[in-house]
Amino acid sequence: MKKLLAITRNLAASHEEVAAVLAAAGVLTAAGWDWLAKFDPARAAQSMQLLGAKRIWVPPPAYSYDVVSTVASEIAEAWLHSFRDASEPGPARLLLKPSQRQWGDSERFALPPLVHAMLGGFQQLRGSWPSWTAIDQATVGSVAIKIGPGEGDRNHWKWPLRLSLEGIEPKSFDTTFRPAERGLSRTVKLGAPSEYAFVRSLDGLDAADTAFVTFISDESYDLIAPLLATGRRRAIRPVAWLQGADIDIKSLAKELIYETAHDAPPDLALNLAWLRAGGSAAPPIVFATQDYFEQMDAARLSQSVKDLSQQLRVLARTNNLPISILESTAYWFGVPAQNNVRPSELAEAIANAVEHDSISYQSEDHAAHATAQVTSLIADRVADSRRSADAKVTAEEIAPSPGTSEIETERFSDLSILTGSWWLGDLISDDARLAQDAPLGEASEYTLEVAIRANPIASKDNRKPIPPPRRTKESITIYARVIARADIKLADELLPITWPFDEDSTPALFRFSLGTAFNNGTLLEVRLLSGDLRLLDQIKYVFEKQQWSVSPVDPLATLARPASERARDALSLAISGARNGYTVQAELVRDGSTPLAVPLRQTIRSDDVARLLTDVRRHWTKLVIGVMSKRNQLTEPSYKIASDELAAFGREAWRLLFGDKRGGQTGTGETLGTLLADTPLPSNALVRVSFSDDAQDFTFPWSIVTPPKRKKEAASPQPWGLSYQIEIARAQGRTPPPKSGSLRMTAIVDDGFVSFVDHRKTLQDIVTANPVLALTQADLNDEIRAALVADNPSDIFYFFCHGMMASAPPALLAEMQAEIGAAVKALDKASQEPWQLLVNALGGNDGGARISSSRADFSERALRELEFFNGLRRPLVFLNMCHSASSLPASHIGLPAVFLDRDAIAVIGTEAPITAQFGDAFARALLGRLLNGEALGTAMLATRRTFHHQNNPLALIYTLYGRGDTRLVPKRPESPSPPTNNQPKEIAL
Repeated sequence: MKKLLAITRNLAASHEEVAAVLAAAGVLTAAGWDWLAKFDPARAAQSMQLLGAKRIWVPPPAYSYDVVSTVASEIAEAWLHSFRDASEPGPARLLLKPSQRQWGDSERFALPPLVHAMLGGFQQLRGSWPSWTAIDQATVGSVAIKIGPGEGDRNHWKWPLRLSLEGIEPKSFDTTFRPAERGLSRTVKLGAPSEYAFVRSLDGLDAADTAFVTFISDESYDLIAPLLATGRRRAIRPVAWLQGADIDIKSLAKELIYETAHDAPPDLALNLAWLRAGGSAAPPIVFATQDYFEQMDAARLSQSVKDLSQQLRVLARTNNLPISILESTAYWFGVPAQNNVRPSELAEAIANAVEHDSISYQSEDHAAHATAQVTSLIADRVADSRRSADAKVTAEEIAPSPGTSEIETERFSDLSILTGSWWLGDLISDDARLAQDAPLGEASEYTLEVAIRANPIASKDNRKPIPPPRRTKESITIYARVIARADIKLADELLPITWPFDEDSTPALFRFSLGTAFNNGTLLEVRLLSGDLRLLDQIKYVFEKQQWSVSPVDPLATLARPASERARDALSLAISGARNGYTVQAELVRDGSTPLAVPLRQTIRSDDVARLLTDVRRHWTKLVIGVMSKRNQLTEPSYKIASDELAAFGREAWRLLFGDKRGGQTGTGETLGTLLADTPLPSNALVRVSFSDDAQDFTFPWSIVTPPKRKKEAASPQPWGLSYQIEIARAQGRTPPPKSGSLRMTAIVDDGFVSFVDHRKTLQDIVTANPVLALTQADLNDEIRAALVADNPSDIFYFFCHGMMASAPPALLAEMQAEIGAAVKALDKASQEPWQLLVNALGGNDGGARISSSRADFSERALRELEFFNGLRRPLVFLNMCHSASSLPASHIGLPAVFLDRDAIAVIGTEAPITAQFGDAFARALLGRLLNGEALGTAMLATRRTFHHQNNPLALIYTLYGRGDTRLVPKRPESPSPPTNNQPKEIAL
């Protein structure tokens, strides 16, 4: 490793590039990268991206050093590229794992300089003091050395944080310690349970064994060997070696608490605190177990806040009398400012604040102080009864469900290879199975059989039985995910397995082919997953010494990233072009766990999408121009009919997306669809859609996609637009922070709608209710042009006018003109007027997207001629073009693309014709939420639901392009619901 370090330092142009090359080389090695193959930066970036911001690092093999020296710049580029679409905030984090079971002597002596080099770019931040969430994600922000198995504590930390310090009395320390004065920490004696402990030598480690993280400030030259040995003996909690004597422990402890209060994982908090405390020598070296990342994430303040809600619920079961909380605590948890509140009410308020992402972690006085204060109140209230209350809750949690058996026969994962191609339902004979000593032939086809059996065909030596994730005696469905060598072509990567109670499972049959013979090494890896993506087993199929065997896989080697706090549950769909259609790569994350990434395999045909879009467009036209042309809600029967029709189209969209095969024909797409239908993502989760360059013309009715109903007794599933936050995403910079000062909005309003709605008055009402907003009107082409190209453009550009969102071929526009014209004829003369403008525009349109009003007109081409925004500000663009259309097959997203190309942070647009009355109502509801501090994606979902509860489906027509985590103003937890005057129910349409 020292040779690799020397090579990298000689070749790299900066500390950042040294860190990038070293980090990428080890991460790729951990991912099984073949250094003998030609280096492909794009494929390397994809391999690293699957491992996420929290990445495992393994020493690259010595033969790779020459490869690294010839492609160092490409490796650094691949490292940077791997973070392009990362959603998790903050810098990269590494856990160094030995190539063998233990660190060898040659590796051990190279560890300190290796850690220092990897943190070289991070150390350049000294003096700039950035927030941890604002540090570039490609910067290596923390490095830990693996010392033992994963047996550490993953509990949420208690606030105020407890410090224990060797040789220092707690009372004398706290009297002059600022975090203690502010209620963020308290000092306890060494040996008492604590979050952070500071000791002066190796001798103090045993005394600090009850601390979650221990810091040792021994000035010895080299503690690597004894700490590695100590780590193997303790193998529980992280130890950080503070080298040198230049750090003031009190200053470090203070900064450490403040960074932790900002919701930073403690591994990042440590290095940031070290910088802030003036550390000039080598950065701390951390020794940790293989579940280090899980320990650090569980320690985040946001996890403690979530845990606080549960603590209050426990308290409420035994004593729900009101408790007195400070006004500041009420403010930061978003509850009414009152002296007394019941624990159950406070628990619900905190849970709601967490769900709506309305708790601020940007100041150490906010959530941390409030959490510490409420924790202390709980401790005071239940000092005598806490033990019995906890015992009662534990008993309820572990009580077996009715109908379950206490004993189920142990079963094991089983793998075998069948010669030829086999399908589910085929009768498999013994002679179809490949002999245990037979290698794989060249240019041959095989089938991998995956099953769960009490008596497996493969040896079960050194393997543990699989715990069945069932609560009753019913059959369950689990999922097999296969990851194979690059030269193996799999027909599917994900298939279901049915596992009856106390019986062997059905098999999953993965057909594959390979172009060259295989006679040594690991062929593939299999992961067995529950519906909520819990890892049940992880094994590999290996051919060694002329024998096939199944071996457990160290899950550390394939650890992937949790999603960010904003998107701990997310489905990402990447659309790419294909012959006659499109393909989809899906990535599913549940509760921040390891992502499941699979290609869906089937091709979505362009003709099928075009037919679906035509049906959906006709449905919206009939509803908007006909039934709801003068109404803001439907009767219950009418709304059910409209919803059922949309659901039918939504299920068709589901089938196009995930496939519609059954039985032995079931593939990866159908399997993922079944998983999502049987175990849906939780409400408010994120669905993010992105496109490759050859799929920019793909249009799909994402908001109405509806899962099939899988169980007779279950309620009908809701469409995605009412269940999840949906982003039509593209690669772009990070979300800018909300503005703490005033906001400016430029509004383009067509007065041609004044006979239907006075929209200028609506905007003025919004400004009156939200003094933070300054409104400027732009009516003429010159005024609009000047506002766009201004050196300091507005924060919001809002269009309430006519328009065509997307480009489309003339033949399709003529078809739309006929459809809308026929619907308009049924209206009275006064109601026909605005629609007639759209009908005429469709007839005379050359197919290009455009914005038009009674006093201004801009085509997409004219907009692209302008140079605006230029990165000086990234505004939100709201295209509330009330008589417009966008769900057009084979169309480029014209106007949204124009503004996103100019680096707008997000664009809101419509997918179908909308009346002026509803456009007015939607704007009032959505802007009210945004100006109350809600994130854009959360506000869009909440607004759709508001209209849904009023029997109005039209909010599903609005689409978000860009970043859904955008906030215009800081969140306001004291008002978790929008002010009454922002609610659509008060709008007279």
